[in-house]
Amino acid sequence: MMDNVKKLDKTNHNNICSNCKANALITDVDTGKRTCKKCGVEKTEKIYGMQDASTTGSSKDVGGTKISTTGKDASGNSLTGEAKKIAKRITRHNTRDKSNRDKTESIASLEISRLCDVIKIHDAVKDRGVKIFTKCRKHQITVRDMKCFSASCLYAACREAGVIRIMKDFTKNTVCKRSKLRADYTKIIEILEIKTKIMLPKEYISRIGTNTDPVISVIIQRKAIKLLEKLDGMEGKDPMGIAAAALCYECRLKNTKHTLKNIASTADLNPGTVRSRMKEIKKMINKIQK
Repeated sequence: MMDNVKKLDKTNHNNICSNCKANALITDVDTGKRTCKKCGVEKTEKIYGMQDASTTGSSKDVGGTKISTTGKDASGNSLTGEAKKIAKRITRHNTRDKSNRDKTESIASLEISRLCDVIKIHDAVKDRGVKIFTKCRKHQITVRDMKCFSASCLYAACREAGVIRIMKDFTKNTVCKRSKLRADYTKIIEILEIKTKIMLPKEYISRIGTNTDPVISVIIQRKAIKLLEKLDGMEGKDPMGIAAAALCYECRLKNTKHTLKNIASTADLNPGTVRSRMKEIKKMINKIQK
């Protein structure tokens, strides 16, 4: 009778593997993964009613729950043989993954902070950029260039908040190419479903005018804004290109020294793009005047 009782005590139905039916499941109390030491099958489940450290061998700190290092599973049973090896391997991988994750997020946070200081971006957008990066890591988005991807996350945060910054602001302050920055940015807003604010062309006038060398006068900038307010039907096109074209148009009317190439370079655009937008503006002006 006593032998039967001992046998029943040894059998823990919570540790029965659904695959091979062996009483061989061991638990990673941090991730919720249970691994069969016999067949190797893994399954994930939520663990309720966590025992204290003296029972399960787990311990808690500010960073969360740690995997047991006392050689016991979640039920308090001592691990032996292959089960003990698997538990050690899980602990080692978990520690390594957590270390790599913390290091990665630290590098991204530092790079985003550095860019914010250089480009003059306020803290709210900086914090949002860091959060976007963290979400991307949770979605397991492939990151080949950490600093370039961090810049893309910050650019996405700027576009979401309606902060006027162009890609050139980021590329000239990093080693990231425009094509790579744009590709990462597009991937980020698609996967995280970030809604970017629609920027009006006139909002870019001051940004371009004050950064052009020589600076475009405030009078011409105001005329360009008034011109854009009169025009209609240019929705859906790059607002930066339209703003650059309006400035170029007004500069030519005043016969200033500002060239189309100069203005296009300041706006980080191809001169051909600005030239095309200028032609469209002239056509629309001609229609209004008729």
